[in-house]
Amino acid sequence: MMDDIERHGLPASAFGEQLLSETLLSEAFERLPDPLGLIEGPSVREMRLIALNGAATRIVGLTRERALGRGLQQLLPPSRQDWFFGSLARCLASGEAWSYRTTLALPQGRRYLEVSLTPLAASAAGHRRVLLHGRDITDVRRLQEQLDKHERIYRAAVESSHYTIARYDRQCRRVFANAEFIRSAGVPLAELLDKTPLEYPGGPAMAAYQGAIQAVLAQGGPDEHELRWQDSKGSEHCTLIRLTPEFDEDGEVVSVLSVGHDITEAARYRHHIHRLAYYDTLSGLPNREQFYTRLRQILSQADTREGWVGLLLLDLDRFTVINDSLGHIAGDTLLQETAGRLSEYLGDRGFVARMGGDEFAILLPDLDGREVLNGWARAVLELFDEPYQLMGRELVVSASIGIALYPDDSLSADDLIKYADSALHHVKDNGRNGYGFYERGLTTGLTERMSLEAELRKVVERGELELYYQPKVDLLCARSAGCEALLRWRHPSLGLLTPDRFIRIAEETGIIVEIGGWVLRTACEAAVRWNRGGWADFTVAVNLSVRQFLGHDLAGEIQAILAETGCRPEWLELEITENLLLEDRDETRATLGQLRDLGLKLAIDDFGTGYSALNYLARFPIDILKIDRSFVQGIGRDESSEKLVRGIVSLARSLHILLVAEGVETAGQAAYLQQIGCHLAQGYLFAKPLSEEQLVSWYKQYRQQPLPGTLVEP
Repeated sequence: MMDDIERHGLPASAFGEQLLSETLLSEAFERLPDPLGLIEGPSVREMRLIALNGAATRIVGLTRERALGRGLQQLLPPSRQDWFFGSLARCLASGEAWSYRTTLALPQGRRYLEVSLTPLAASAAGHRRVLLHGRDITDVRRLQEQLDKHERIYRAAVESSHYTIARYDRQCRRVFANAEFIRSAGVPLAELLDKTPLEYPGGPAMAAYQGAIQAVLAQGGPDEHELRWQDSKGSEHCTLIRLTPEFDEDGEVVSVLSVGHDITEAARYRHHIHRLAYYDTLSGLPNREQFYTRLRQILSQADTREGWVGLLLLDLDRFTVINDSLGHIAGDTLLQETAGRLSEYLGDRGFVARMGGDEFAILLPDLDGREVLNGWARAVLELFDEPYQLMGRELVVSASIGIALYPDDSLSADDLIKYADSALHHVKDNGRNGYGFYERGLTTGLTERMSLEAELRKVVERGELELYYQPKVDLLCARSAGCEALLRWRHPSLGLLTPDRFIRIAEETGIIVEIGGWVLRTACEAAVRWNRGGWADFTVAVNLSVRQFLGHDLAGEIQAILAETGCRPEWLELEITENLLLEDRDETRATLGQLRDLGLKLAIDDFGTGYSALNYLARFPIDILKIDRSFVQGIGRDESSEKLVRGIVSLARSLHILLVAEGVETAGQAAYLQQIGCHLAQGYLFAKPLSEEQLVSWYKQYRQQPLPGTLVEP
């Protein structure tokens, strides 16, 4: 061993180190996971494989014994030899490493390799040596293919997406925009890129949007922004945008991705829902809900500064009559025009809302005191001086106003509304067409009204209604001509109430339909008892409400009542008001015709006090006219009233219509009516309204002696 060392001319220690180094290199060469090989030869085409590690044998699928010593021409496929040898020659000529990628079809499948050729020092024999280093990139290649595939899918999704997608750099400049963004904007991509939202399309909405992007850039957190904008054609759009920060490898925000979803229809629907929730659909005014919100807001602001707040509740006079007579279309038109007049007059000086029905509310903040409200109330009422044009008719409508004042009347919003409402009802109960301020004690009347309304809903069920009867007489022969049924309510605590205390509430709430049915049935039952008891042709007149005609089978109801009670049609008269005939409605005409076909007589009550038009008498099947008591009261005192009564009598005679004078209280009035040809009358001269028992007594008495004011022919 030592002889060999000495022959090499090396010290023993140096030779040992060299041997150790070669051993380590050999072991490293063998254990490296990447395939390694060493080729050597005098020329490029004569190079042979002289070394191969374990990883290489696994890749090429050959053992060392079969691989070592073989020429490259034996290892390479013919189609690749010229290319490889040319590349190898250039590598050796330059003395620099060269890399290429190739594929190997192996039993375990196709593998992808990245091969490096590194020139080494020549051998002792002058042969060129090259180290082959291979790296298996099959998994990397497949991962890259997957990434490329996902990238293509992502790009396709982005470009075909119905969402608008854009990217903004740190200066808020647009660096990417997808096809949908370009389509929505309506301009070429070149006009979008490198522009901030404020630069294009610009405007206040885009300024807020750009501020949202800047906030995401600064804070590094995602955000949502609802953007309202106009496209190049001026169409309004609403987009919900998700802003997502994008980071670099150092965690710094470098851009913001904007993904927008068109919610234009949803925004319109949301706006519509808001309108439904806070605005009246008919008038376009704020509704009751928004009124309460605004009232509380104004009162809270008033607490922080000196000043008064006026609350005006306005109600159209006799709106129910107009609505029921002319129809709902006319009523709606009246409400819409009223809303327009109020809005135009108030402008931004006050707040007006529709509370429901024909009631409007007006808020007037920052007033100098109660006196100022007088001028406001008068000015609002003057808005109604101009006639309305409804269904081709000119109609004058008045209004009533109730007023409450903050803080004089109350500090509470609910109390102010209640007080203004009580003032309004006080005005309406005292003639309408005016205004009034809340005063202590008015709420008592309002509370009573609310209580009556609640109790009235069960009045039929509880059996608290009664009919009183006022006789009608023939002035010429002192014969009873029947009676008029008059409603009374025997209230458990208030006593006997006349219709003026509750009939208006029944009309407004619709309870009148149920009450009217009870009156018809009770009157028919009474007529049957009297006529079958020997009272020859004794008729009972019943007043009908306009509401009983509308949306209700009145003729069918009466026909059923006649059949159930056994009442003959000639024993029943039906009284209506002129207001029902104001509009020649098909529904009204049909119902009146059906009632006439049943054999019933129809009378117009209080003739001359409503919306009179003489052609109604020709168009509708009217049998009787009842002259209103206000005209009869003028007989002997007012020449105009006497002329008017004479004219009504002349008109009725020419149309062969019967006449009944109401409110006859003196013998002089009775004599005048006899003289001009009005022979039927009713009033206190003959009898006040009587209970059924009192009427029976009266009937027996009048048959024994003439009634006052009657003329018995010889």
